[in-house]
Amino acid sequence: MKIVIKPLGAVVLLGAILLLAVLAFRGKPWSDLAVATAPVVVSNTTPGTAVASSLAGAPSADAPSLPRIASSSGPIRGHSIYRDGVENGWETQGWTWAKEVVFDDSTLVRSGSKAIKVQYQAYDGVKFHHAPLNTTSFNRISFYINGGTRGGQRIAVGAACSEKNVADGVRFAALPAGKWVAVTIPLSKISLADRPDMTSFWIQGSSDKPQPAVFLDEVRLLRPSEPAPSGDTLALAQ
Repeated sequence: MKIVIKPLGAVVLLGAILLLAVLAFRGKPWSDLAVATAPVVVSNTTPGTAVASSLAGAPSADAPSLPRIASSSGPIRGHSIYRDGVENGWETQGWTWAKEVVFDDSTLVRSGSKAIKVQYQAYDGVKFHHAPLNTTSFNRISFYINGGTRGGQRIAVGAACSEKNVADGVRFAALPAGKWVAVTIPLSKISLADRPDMTSFWIQGSSDKPQPAVFLDEVRLLRPSEPAPSGDTLALAQ
């Protein structure tokens, strides 16, 4: 038997097929549908919003930073100021007024791989600067110094709070030649004890004439419970 579908009947048949397909699709659970989705990109309308939210919980620029452990060898004592370079927020560049100074010299080193070499002209100084620092936890400044092959140099140490001098320089005896000697200064000796605003101290030549090069290393602030540097010491001037 030959079936002839007229145009109107074809339209009705096609509509029925589409209706059945839609009903079947709607009855299918979502878990069985393979849907490919692209990543959603959200654009902030307010500039900087995404950056600000990503930094939430990060320390602000003026938050105190944790002390950085020095990379050079040897025990870490106290608050390190110089070991192979200045650290813990201390600065020398732009503050030191000695013209003949090298802050990363390797000629003569006490520990690590670098030391400060300075050839003092008349009353030249190597200055260490910090944002106002509370000294309540500390009671001494210490460092090692070497007079090189000649020795005989004379030095003094001074200090400032809020960048105002608080003490005359403490003077020391002449340096011996060819050996590292330790210098330990009570903070009370240079008016830095229990201060909330220590900003700098300096190691300067105390002669009005040029002096042979000296070498400085292991500069630090010491807590009362920490031992003084070991080895020979440099006495105060008589």
